[in-house]
Parts: sequence; structure tokens; C-alpha cells
Amino acid sequence: MKINVCLATDENYLNYMATTIVSILSNAGKEDTFSFYILCNDISDKSKDYIRALKKFKDFDINFIDMNISDFESFPAGGPHISNTTYYRYKIADICKDIDKIIYLDCDIIVKTSLKELFEEDLSEYYLGGVEDIGYYYWKNYNPDFIYKEGFYINAGMLLINLNAWRDNNIGEKLMDFTTKHHDELAIGDQDVINQVCFGKIKPLSYKWNVQDSFYREKPEREFNPNCNEIIKAAENPAVIHYTNKSKPWNNTNMPKALDWLYFDCTRTGGWDKYIKEYFYHVIVQNIFSIKNVGDSKVISVLWFKIKLKRKRK
Repeated sequence: MKINVCLATDENYLNYMATTIVSILSNAGKEDTFSFYILCNDISDKSKDYIRALKKFKDFDINFIDMNISDFESFPAGGPHISNTTYYRYKIADICKDIDKIIYLDCDIIVKTSLKELFEEDLSEYYLGGVEDIGYYYWKNYNPDFIYKEGFYINAGMLLINLNAWRDNNIGEKLMDFTTKHHDELAIGDQDVINQVCFGKIKPLSYKWNVQDSFYREKPEREFNPNCNEIIKAAENPAVIHYTNKSKPWNNTNMPKALDWLYFDCTRTGGWDKYIKEYFYHVIVQNIFSIKNVGDSKVISVLWFKIKLKRKRK
């Protein structure tokens, strides 16, 4: 089947987007075919040819759509590691006029399975489908400054979008207007906007379709969540891994699931010596010796021996 996928990038994130695409193609089903829609600004012809060359992994159609960056210059960044290219998706329904549905992915994502099951989700009653942001339950219950206290709040790095519903309800225009009027109130840029504008019309999807790297950390955002067991299960067998933290696998191979990213990056570049070195360190060395904080103690492990030291409180 033909699966429509949208990504947004500039030259700085081009190689990371390429790794995302390679992960999609490498895990596609035999009958899966793809149309990629790349929302971009100032991407060189050389870079476009580089992305087209990824057809060696599996053939696909591709459309590069040059965006007018001035439409988004006044919008706030979504954080220190999120650029204004993230707002490009506001216009996706108007750009992709001849298709009904599309998967949007951030460029700090890898796909571990066929996207067919995700793409076939029924969105007839919804504007889009998404996965709960791992921090939402904790924020709304324990952070007095968090303003979105009601409803279902998604992480917007992976969206399954009903383009017909967006066009019928002028969602793109509403997203632009909301951002213009409320930009001083936004904590997480366009993610807040999408959740507000599409409130009540977002279909909850399985956690496996957006396994955020925080799923792998023993943090209150996960442990206090009533769906903690589902989150842990999704983390054990992710369909999509999303590196949401400021730290990314291309600059920190110690972060959770960094080797999964590195594998597809090395598949793309042929840099297997780097992968083997990192694999040796993570899988062998770290299993021999590790230091972890567990509660109020520090646990030092050497082979099967463990030493538990009480940490001093400041």
C-alpha cells in the first residue's frame, strides 16, 4: 500500500532526517510503498540528490516543498533544540491537497517496524492521532504552573493526520492564528498549539508508536503514570523511538537506545567501525562495570558483584 510520510528539515538536520528515512525503508513491509513530503527551506540541490539516493534501500516517491520561512519567524521556538521548522506542518493539509491522510515524523526519530498498521488507523471521527506525552500526567498533577490540566495531551513528534478533516475545518489557519495570539503562553511551542486547537478530536494511539526516550528512565513522569505498565511494555518492543531530550544519539551515545539510532546511521554511511566500537562499549563494558543511582543509594556493579553505598544528602 502507498504510505504518505511528511518530515520537516533544514540543512542542519538533513543527515538526521536521512537516518529516519533509512529506518523507515529498512523496516518496510514487502508491499509497502512510500511518498515522502519534505517541508524545507534553503535545501541545496546536492542535498536533495543525496536524499533521493536513499532509494538504493527501497524505491520511493519524494516531493520537496520549499516553505516561506517568513510566515513563521515571529513564532517562539519550541525549546533550545527545536527550530521554527517544526511549524511548517501547520500548512500540510493545504500543501498535500490530493491526499487524505499522512504520517508526520520529527527528524529525531527512528522506525523499527512497518508503518502500515499505523497508517491504516481509522481517523474518520478525528483530526489526528497521537501518543500521550510521557510527562503530561506528572505535569498536570504535580506542576502548578502547567496550564493544560484537562484532557488528552500528545507528544507532537509523531502525528497521524486526517488531512480531509484539517481542510474541512480550517485547522491549518486555526493553528497559525492561535500561535500568533498566544505565543507568549506557549511552553512547548507548536505542541501546545496542536493540543489546544485539536482538543477533543485527537485519537489516542498505542504507546509503541511514539516511544519517547524518557520511557527508559526511572523518572516520576513514568513511575507516577497510571499507564506505567503499558509504557514499560511499549519500551520493550517499540515501533517508533523518539529521542525527545536535548541530548541526541548523534552527540551522546550514552543515552537510552542510542545504539538503535547508530545502527541506521551506520547503515546509511557504511561507518560500521564506529558502530562496532560503540556496541562493544555499551553491551560489553557497561555490563561488566556500571554505576547507578537507585533511590538514595549509589550501586556499583562489577560482573555479578554489587556494592551499595548510601549517598550523602546535601
